[in-house]
Amino acid sequence: MIESRMDIKSRIRNLEIIYKKHQLLTNSDLVIVEKRLEELKGELKCSRYR
Repeated sequence: MIESRMDIKSRIRNLEIIYKKHQLLTNSDLVIVEKRLEELKGELKCSRYR
């Protein structure tokens, strides 16, 4: 399923909010969030060329 750019952007924003509150997370959670953030940013770049 192809997500719209707005969907991806809002998910990135949500992850960044979680990331900024990372004091509440353990290091392994942080790594997962960081990785997911990079994946979503990659998806966003790809969607520009569709």
